Amino acid sequence: MRVPANCQRDFNLLLFDPDGDMVRCRYAVPTDECYTSSDLPNDFTLRENCTLSFWGNSNTTGTYAVQLTMEDFPTQSISLSYTDGSQSNRTSNDTLCKLPVQFVVRVDPPVTSCMEGLYLPMFLSPTPAQGALLNASADQPLEITVRAQATNSTVAELLVSGPSGITKNTTDPGEYLLRWTPTEVEEGGYYPVCFIAQGVNNSSKYHSELRCVIVRVGNTSAIRTTEPITSPPLTINLTTTEEPTTSPPLTINLTTTEEPTTSPPLTINLTTSQIAPELPTTPTNFSTYATTASPTFSTNPTTDLTTHIVDSTTKNSGPRYVVVLRIKVSSLIPLTDNYIRNVVFQQLREELIRLGLPGDFTLRLLATHDISP
Repeated sequence: MRVPANCQRDFNLLLFDPDGDMVRCRYAVPTDECYTSSDLPNDFTLRENCTLSFWGNSNTTGTYAVQLTMEDFPTQSISLSYTDGSQSNRTSNDTLCKLPVQFVVRVDPPVTSCMEGLYLPMFLSPTPAQGALLNASADQPLEITVRAQATNSTVAELLVSGPSGITKNTTDPGEYLLRWTPTEVEEGGYYPVCFIAQGVNNSSKYHSELRCVIVRVGNTSAIRTTEPITSPPLTINLTTTEEPTTSPPLTINLTTTEEPTTSPPLTINLTTSQIAPELPTTPTNFSTYATTASPTFSTNPTTDLTTHIVDSTTKNSGPRYVVVLRIKVSSLIPLTDNYIRNVVFQQLREELIRLGLPGDFTLRLLATHDISP
């Protein structure tokens, strides 16, 4: 996997346990679990949720081997029975099993802009979200459409890792069709499929984020991710706190193209504060946080999250603009940070670009927390 030296990047490794156990990651222990330690620079940090973050440093170019151990833990105390008749007790602090995870990260020279969709390819709908669960049946083909684009590089390749027999075909520039037909032997199993879009500009190569899905092989009919989905619409109401104008509020109706679901519609009320400060010719980095938000009335569990849109690259001149969003999300289904980043943000970004907003912006999640209805 590749990342420019001046770009922040989260490598979100796929977490999945069919038993619902808690999965965590740590660096592998030398000699016992690997030959040598990963010895990564301080610009890399690993969280227990198996996200490896690179914070961006132009002095960190090079190739680095990453050696991790993924472990699962029971969510409560359990008793295990073995074929020889013996038993053992395990608590939530006891490892049930562990799996080695090893890969290489290449830190390339800096790029002009770190914005997704410029040099770094950006995934578009109907590409499934990170961690999506897809259903397949033995002897029936499963098709997954992956779409990516970049304006300052050419999406020339899709790097794929998946089960034996998976194939890849290019349907249009930047669009790929993954096809896999499980066998009866694979019935009842769960199989990861991971992919990265690679952009090329002259001799330089740029990678998109790593995205992985899980394919469950069961008795259900196989699905094609490009077919229309009957999920309820996602409605987002945006109200700006700029100077009063006579323009009506902007309402965006998004129809999700994720895996079919019977979940109720998700309604998000956003109050935005746009800050357009006068900056010197040489801009300085700054962060701005919203302190107020409009009330949301709901009987459903509510999550409060803060995000902002900001150009993370350093420009030679010109102002930078930050739009801070304090959002109250009301939903009948659980909302995770990954779901907000990979589903809500992705479709919000696509819709804003479709409405005419230039694509050189980034959506970042600053914080989330649950609030009382």
